[in-house]
Amino acid sequence: PELLDVGDRLSTAGLIKQSAAGFVAIDESAEIVEGMGEMRRSATAGALADAFQSAGADAAVFGPLLATAARWSDALAPLAEAGLAAVSRGHMAEAVPLLEQAIRAADETASDDRPLRAQLHLARAQAYRLMGRSDEAVADAAEASRHAEGEVLTEAFEWQAMLADDQQHSQDADGYLAAAQLTAVEDPARLGTLHSLRARTLGRIGYPNEAEVSHDKARALLEHYGSDEDRAKATYNEAWVAFDQGRAQDAADKFAALAERLPDHQAAQLADREVWLARSLFAAGKPTEAEETRRRAMARAEEIGAFGPVFLGHMALAEGAGMYGAWEESLRGADDMLEVVLSTLPAWENAARYLRARALNGLGRHDEAKEEITAALAATPRGINGWRWRNRCRALQWRIDVDAGGKWDDLAPADLTEELLAARFYSQAVELLSDRVKHEKDPELGRSAAALALRVGQPAEAVRALATTTFWSEPEGVATAHAIRNITVPPEWEDAWAASPGVATALATPEVADATDAVQAMQA
Repeated sequence: PELLDVGDRLSTAGLIKQSAAGFVAIDESAEIVEGMGEMRRSATAGALADAFQSAGADAAVFGPLLATAARWSDALAPLAEAGLAAVSRGHMAEAVPLLEQAIRAADETASDDRPLRAQLHLARAQAYRLMGRSDEAVADAAEASRHAEGEVLTEAFEWQAMLADDQQHSQDADGYLAAAQLTAVEDPARLGTLHSLRARTLGRIGYPNEAEVSHDKARALLEHYGSDEDRAKATYNEAWVAFDQGRAQDAADKFAALAERLPDHQAAQLADREVWLARSLFAAGKPTEAEETRRRAMARAEEIGAFGPVFLGHMALAEGAGMYGAWEESLRGADDMLEVVLSTLPAWENAARYLRARALNGLGRHDEAKEEITAALAATPRGINGWRWRNRCRALQWRIDVDAGGKWDDLAPADLTEELLAARFYSQAVELLSDRVKHEKDPELGRSAAALALRVGQPAEAVRALATTTFWSEPEGVATAHAIRNITVPPEWEDAWAASPGVATALATPEVADATDAVQAMQA
């Protein structure tokens, strides 16, 4: 009855109208509300909030009305409840306004509930991160750690680490994770997930052995103390490491298993797993499946306003199309990625410009490619934080220079190959080895590159490595040709793929029913 009474009054005032479905807003309602006085607006919002609350409405409905009525002490609890619930559901666009009002309510009431303040700032950091608002997310995570203690402090440090890694500051991320581990010494399951995440950051700054030790500690702890969810988090981190190292098929298997665990209503997490699966499938020689997965992930993410998977979807196209010679599509993905970067995510300008440079070089636009790769290097963080991307940019810069008519320097690429192999960045090592085969006229390097590419599950790189050699009747060539025949590209990429170095030769190589013997001989 109270709700109907309020509805009748609002309907009489012209704010809403009645229909068979109940009370609904009318187009002019916003202008009418703006024309109301502050006191009348507060009184109306407060009455409506009370009516909805007494009718058992959701906190997300009456909490904002209490805030509009400036009844901050009443609004804090429902706003916090609604905002935290929206984050847990992955509805970030819905969560942010609720959390902003909840934080204001805590400020207006001078709340001394520090754990709640920490949770609110941490939740908003999580929402901002998924929406691509990195700087705001960093500020909120820092504020959360200032108020937090216990488990929330551990989580705040963990999120600071992930945000630092998002900004290509993996060394800083490692420091935050070390701090998080100190706060979690009494919780072996939590310590296990932190060891797993730290393995990822250690790998990114070139410490693969230390990363493996951290993984081993994570597995041992989670086997005994972890929940299924904890072990899923560890698998996610292991999949990231596999992808970073270029172990494409291993990464694809792990991301696929993680995606299968998630129900459709966990749209943000599912879109994230699927877009990483797409990136892995491109590298693993399954471009058609990868493109279908990429499109599905981006559509899912766009529906709920999740920024991360959309950004990564552009990156996946830029990477993946280039692997199959579809340089126009690759450039389109890189352009879309750069547009997002320049407006929202400046930390990843180097990656976007690297991929633009690669695509431009593939299209024969060498002067433009030179400008882009120079800009990419300038945008890369200094020191160890930028080590991984700086190496990628240097290797591409060498390729662009020689494709534009310059000379190939044998010494620096050889040294960098050793560094990449020592750091277990196999994908980058294979790319550089393939360039060296072509420009140093050393076919024996092709054997190593092809063997490594097939070992980590990257057949498109294997064919590029053998393109200028005569090894097609030997184990490397037989195994590579067998893998190439199993690749199906999207129809619009077929001509570009057929014209890619080594593909026509591979497809013309006599077919074998089973390449197992060739693979084993090659690996030996």
